[in-house]
Amino acid sequence: MADEYGFDILALEIMSDHIHLSLSAPPKYSSATLVKLFKGITARKLFKEFPELKIELNKTDKTTQIILGYITYHAGKLWNEANYLVVNKLAKPNKFDLYNKLKDASIHKKSLQSRTAQIVLDELSRDWQNFFKFLQTRKIPITSKTTKIQ
Repeated sequence: MADEYGFDILALEIMSDHIHLSLSAPPKYSSATLVKLFKGITARKLFKEFPELKIELNKTDKTTQIILGYITYHAGKLWNEANYLVVNKLAKPNKFDLYNKLKDASIHKKSLQSRTAQIVLDELSRDWQNFFKFLQTRKIPITSKTTKIQ
């Protein structure tokens, strides 16, 4: 897949329920396009080999579809708000600082159950920590555009 689309996989970490991937790609691909590409190809291959994994959302009842859509929407928006705070150095990249900064200000944090919001912020914190570990192992200097983990 990397050869076909012209990018290099720099680092890959396989977890029990997800992966961490760092790659170098031609500028014609946006980050969103790359994620869509990986998820689409991976899903097709997995579902072809393991059809029992596929969840038929159109076979769920309307209430379940609405609930899943609601949770997905607010979790994604909370992720974006928290990531904005880290990127702009308004919060440290750890779940406790993010939670405290967003607890009164974020409608999306308030719209999720507390544990769900904590999981979203914990995943974002781990992603930032893995990013900085990757920079350190590759001896890539942390510039003013990145945030140091404290």
